[in-house]
Amino acid sequence: ASPYYNRGLVRAELGDSGKAVDDFNRAIDLGLQVPELYHNRGSAYRDLGDLDRAIRDFTRAIELEPLSNLSRYSRGVTRLNLGEFDAALQDLNAVLDLDPDNAGALRARGVALGNLGRTDDAIKDFDRCLSLDPDNTEALSARGLAYASLGQHRQAIDDYTRVIALDPSAVRVLYERGTARLHLDEAMEAIDDFSAILDIDPESIGALFGRSMARESLGKVEEAIEDYDRLVALYPDDAMAYQGRGSAYFSIGEPGRAAEDFGRAIALDPNDVQSLRNRAMTYMKLGDLEKAIADCDRLVELDPGDVFAYYMRGGVLSRLGKYDAAVQDFSRAIELDPDAVDFYYQRGKCRVELGEYDGAIKDFDEAERLAPGSPAVARDRENAVRLAEI
Repeated sequence: ASPYYNRGLVRAELGDSGKAVDDFNRAIDLGLQVPELYHNRGSAYRDLGDLDRAIRDFTRAIELEPLSNLSRYSRGVTRLNLGEFDAALQDLNAVLDLDPDNAGALRARGVALGNLGRTDDAIKDFDRCLSLDPDNTEALSARGLAYASLGQHRQAIDDYTRVIALDPSAVRVLYERGTARLHLDEAMEAIDDFSAILDIDPESIGALFGRSMARESLGKVEEAIEDYDRLVALYPDDAMAYQGRGSAYFSIGEPGRAAEDFGRAIALDPNDVQSLRNRAMTYMKLGDLEKAIADCDRLVELDPGDVFAYYMRGGVLSRLGKYDAAVQDFSRAIELDPDAVDFYYQRGKCRVELGEYDGAIKDFDEAERLAPGSPAVARDRENAVRLAEI
């Protein structure tokens, strides 16, 4: 049995995990029962992506040698990769009970804790790991993500920057730093990060989206459209690319082209709520009010609680002179969001058109209560009072 086991070790070392498993199987068939054999076969299965078999082998190794920290660590990390965070945490706790300075286990436990929503505890583990291994890029990246999840983007950027100094080609970390910089309104720096990614991977969908957003935030909409053009060319079935380009066209006063792109996004994803909203607003801009209503109808069909859809449809109906229907939509919007000032104001204006002056005055009063000092509300209330007295 030993020759097969030894050859399996050599094959595993050479990266031939499949043949290594064959040799380890043969050794087991011949009666070899040692924890190292199961541990190594588990590692080979893990390299092959067969994580369930890997866990079974690591478990068998632990049964044969209960104090085998290496197998327990390997099982914990494998469970982590499977998303079994509670089970991974148990294994990694046990590893650290025996070896409190195990940097790898501290990093892995930090990841498990983060995924379980215990972000502060995760950061403590990453801190401890980095005190033991200051250049551990995985721990730095993970701590950066943890900081970002707490909205602490400056600390996240510091960690990402340390990773990039150690590995300038760390594309994922460049992306995360670019995203954090967007959160801090550091658009130029974000563009630098996304551009660095595109130098390495010209087809990076995340970097193209990120750079386009950064360029838009700086008012460089034409350059953003160039990025969206690349996205559409590379990923013609990506609805988000059309949605983004449509929004960019809308912002520079090209509603026709915007409507076309939103339409393409909706064709690819008929349930794309944001594109439906955007196209409805675009149709309003174009004066194509019936099409705007049709998009609002679709939004309500997808989500009867979509307050924005009722509000927007109410506005379109009001423009069409369909004040009764508009009042119904504004009323539904108010039911869903009773603190929205403009809902009362718009309903009040419709009620004036319907001759419902008392109801209109109440709406204007509520709008004034929610947001005191509006000249438009005061003017329209005064008009409603005047009309009520005629």
